[in-house]
Amino acid sequence: MTVADVERVENSTSDETLAFRMVQAARTVSLASDPKSTTSDSATNAGGATVFLDIPANPDPDANPSLRLTLGNSALGVTNVALQLDPSETFYQATLADGRTVTLALDSTNQNSAAGESEFAWATYGSWGIRNATNAPQAGSPVVLGIETADAAIPTSGSGTFTGFVTGTVTIADGPEIRVAGLIGDATITADFSAGTLSGGAPSIMAIPLGNLPIPAGTAPGASQPWNGLSFTGTFATGINGFTGTTAVTSAPGNSYSLLSSATGFLAGRFYGPGAEEIGAVWNVSDANGAAQGVLVGGR
Repeated sequence: MTVADVERVENSTSDETLAFRMVQAARTVSLASDPKSTTSDSATNAGGATVFLDIPANPDPDANPSLRLTLGNSALGVTNVALQLDPSETFYQATLADGRTVTLALDSTNQNSAAGESEFAWATYGSWGIRNATNAPQAGSPVVLGIETADAAIPTSGSGTFTGFVTGTVTIADGPEIRVAGLIGDATITADFSAGTLSGGAPSIMAIPLGNLPIPAGTAPGASQPWNGLSFTGTFATGINGFTGTTAVTSAPGNSYSLLSSATGFLAGRFYGPGAEEIGAVWNVSDANGAAQGVLVGGR
């Protein structure tokens, strides 16, 4: 499921708007001077982000509902911005009044190596990004969203194991440059609903080098290489859908994109589906020279 795939009621007699809260881990990027930098954006994280899905009454069954994006940090200038599907049909985008562009990419594919062609039914993941008028990145974040489990429907006994994956990016300071690689790896998380805890990890993540920021269009990725393993721990309160916790490194191969074994970060997410059938979270981890961020998505 993606937001645009939400089932529509074709015989509805009134317009409908669905709001999807995002869990995010936003960062800002500065490429205007050397050394270039990328830093956590606490103001944007605190402000939150929401996708609105507008469904017209009696819609054309072949038409996509329209999407609007609001980022809670008003300084970014993205409030109630209407998004259009890109001709490639891989992301949504809009051009802001000052020439910047905002994009939103959404996916529901389970990228676990054993998942085949399966998709998540309730959780969606992706990213938003803002680029300036010369197409240089300024800000962005991985995100998870979807049909959230009602607070009262979160189990209060037993446990559940969620099998899925992590994906994201790592940025490494290299003199005046910032090197970037994509990340992908299988993950497993177990939630103890009685105790209100969760734990698990992604022990074998691979890094795919993408180049230095800003990455020119059409740049071919490099050969994949082992990256850090990650562990995740978190807690949640009975009757409340939402968890927070920590991310830690469990292995450090010491290559050009891996972080130190001392790198740590946070985890935040929610349960999705009528009975917490799926889990979605954002995470980050950093050391003195680099930072990684991404999503964790799984189903049981």
